[in-house]
Amino acid sequence: MNVLARDLGVPDRLEEAVAAVLEAPCHAIDVARVNDRVFLCSTILAVLPHLGRIRERARAAPGHTFPQLVARTFQTLRRYPRMRLSLEAGGERHDVRTRAVVVSNNPLEAGPAPMPGRGRLDTGQLAVYVARDRTRWDLAGIATKVMLGSWQQAKRLRTYTGESVRIDFAGLGMMSVMTDGEVVQLTLPLRFEIAPR
Repeated sequence: MNVLARDLGVPDRLEEAVAAVLEAPCHAIDVARVNDRVFLCSTILAVLPHLGRIRERARAAPGHTFPQLVARTFQTLRRYPRMRLSLEAGGERHDVRTRAVVVSNNPLEAGPAPMPGRGRLDTGQLAVYVARDRTRWDLAGIATKVMLGSWQQAKRLRTYTGESVRIDFAGLGMMSVMTDGEVVQLTLPLRFEIAPR
């Protein structure tokens, strides 16, 4: 799925997409950066990039089955520790323990799976979604609410917003992050900023 195209309202069918692109008016959108690396949709941290790697390897491996993918996913979630995170957003500091963080270029809206969309791409705001999970079942509960489109009511999910965000993880010098689907290693702390349209 091309998340940016979906959020811009580009149809899935090729013929309709071409017509929409040719006829649509031009609008400027916000661009976000993490440690000077540009992203247009989102950057995900903690266990999530590792789950992304599992998915990509499964796609590339012939004969890989869905039950194997599920087993690897649960194995990774079981082993991955809750990490101490320091987050600064909107002029406030928050210290939390988590296994999953998403930083979105513009806030997400309530909506169905596989990933909630953004209603606007020009608010000039970053949104940070932090799972305040205590158990693996908490993460499963958040994932279920995402699939059902009711993730904003998840009690274990916290949301923070700001034009700039700083995130640091105790005891780490570098971290794997996934920016718009690409896994990279970045030096901590992670400094996010948005360049409004």
